[in-house]
Amino acid sequence: WRATCEALDLEALMPGDGARIEADLAHVLFASSASAEPIEVHGHRAYPVEHADAVPGTLDWLVTHADGRVEVIDFKGEMEVDPAAENLQLAHYALSVARARQLEEIDVTIAYLRQSGDVGFDRAHLDAFDLALAASRIARIVERVTAARAAASPDTSTGSHCTWCPALRRC
Repeated sequence: WRATCEALDLEALMPGDGARIEADLAHVLFASSASAEPIEVHGHRAYPVEHADAVPGTLDWLVTHADGRVEVIDFKGEMEVDPAAENLQLAHYALSVARARQLEEIDVTIAYLRQSGDVGFDRAHLDAFDLALAASRIARIVERVTAARAAASPDTSTGSHCTWCPALRRC
């Protein structure tokens, strides 16, 4: 990545409108209520969250433009991902920021950092309806994950019948 980063056109990357950039911001989104709050993370992605419906994440850049627009930017390499308008990772970040800061709409951008040094952008605007859809998508995923965890964690009790069980130490 060093050569790629050294080749970057930084002028193309910067918003250039007197914008304020906040980097590496962690939030937690509570799927059942679609509420969110910023969190402090000590260590790489070591989220201090224990609620079953909590979905933590760390966005790359949060840009507050001079005109008041707020934009979430996620950096990617050469590999294409889902478009910004449909990208669930971006939707999660945008919803978290929007709920934590009481915003009705937010811009999202995927910034592709090309090995050539070029920067490609895929941008979208998420309004209140888009954010509500994202909240619904995330809540459904959390519900499915919670159900899968419950199904994969049988109710067990230890006893003399466990003597020869290879999982005894982990049970």
